[in-house]
Amino acid sequence: MALRTIGRIDTDDLSGLEDIDRQIASFKSGEKGQISIPLDRDIAVSEEYSNFQRGANSMNGELVSQGLRPWPGETKIVILDWRSRMVYIKFAGTPYAAVGVLARLTTMAAGQLTKGTARTQFQQLARATGTRIATSARSRAAKAALFRSARTAYKAGTRTGRLAGRVVLPRLGLLVTGGAIIFFAMAVGKVIMVFKETVIDPTLDVIGDVKDKAEDVADWMKENMEKIAIGVVAGVLVIGGLMMARK
Repeated sequence: MALRTIGRIDTDDLSGLEDIDRQIASFKSGEKGQISIPLDRDIAVSEEYSNFQRGANSMNGELVSQGLRPWPGETKIVILDWRSRMVYIKFAGTPYAAVGVLARLTTMAAGQLTKGTARTQFQQLARATGTRIATSARSRAAKAALFRSARTAYKAGTRTGRLAGRVVLPRLGLLVTGGAIIFFAMAVGKVIMVFKETVIDPTLDVIGDVKDKAEDVADWMKENMEKIAIGVVAGVLVIGGLMMARK
């Protein structure tokens, strides 16, 4: 079994998201898939590790509630690889998986940025950094713009805060619910890779091995044909000489 790429989603505009959702919906029960999400190291800093871990656990719960299951032998769907700053969603399809899994997740994540304390704090950050963050996001493009503008404001606030200490950054713990922190911290200008399992027929490996060995023998014959011919001629002469000697 191997994983093959079935699609990519742009982290800046989320293009390709609907197509991937359709493919996930077509997974047969038990078929395995993987979604790899790169995180921005300027946002996913060591001080925020616990919030990202909680966010991954919250996203895991959401995916389970939408009908997906972990890979056989695994206990979680969402795995945070902190060293590599990657989030892996490793899921198995079921007949009960919701249609539009990723669209639901991004909608929930965008909602966390546009309500309550998180909305207030991010709007304050936008004013302090001279940027703008949308107050609502309905379409996929609007959600992508929201994530993009929020990241821009946050990174501008990080730079300003480090230089002058006047900007108070929003608490990322506000974005834990539903894994909103994962979508907020996606690396800029990257892609989310999506994979699906491919079952390889073991008989093809055997046929391939036989073919490879046959080709090796043929190559050896070509390289050593001259030596073989000389050996054959020499053998014939020797045998002929022996026969003449007997006569």
